[in-house]
Amino acid sequence: SSDVCSSDLDVRIIPFAYLNKYLASVFVYRIRNKLFPEHILTKFKFDIVGKNHTYQTRFLNNLRTEKCNTNARLFNIKTIGPRIWNSLPKDVTDARSLPIFKRKLKVYFNDCFKTDS
Repeated sequence: SSDVCSSDLDVRIIPFAYLNKYLASVFVYRIRNKLFPEHILTKFKFDIVGKNHTYQTRFLNNLRTEKCNTNARLFNIKTIGPRIWNSLPKDVTDARSLPIFKRKLKVYFNDCFKTDS
């Protein structure tokens, strides 16, 4: 008999279709919370939309996305990272620690996969 129930196993396994989004989200979380060495942090600056104004909008805490003209730029982490981050629910992005963030992210992507199937 196994100690792991099927619901725990479902949360630990990321659907392949969402693996790239998962890794990009974890990367952006680490950048935003300064969990990388300083020399990496200086290369990846993700601006927050609300830095330029003080009034309340629904996109106030979103990351600014860059415009791109080529496919190489379109699939770059600096472009796709903020786009994926902005699509995540607030309760996922507001996680207090990396393990909590990863757990919520896995649950979110598993739910997305179940609704897509």
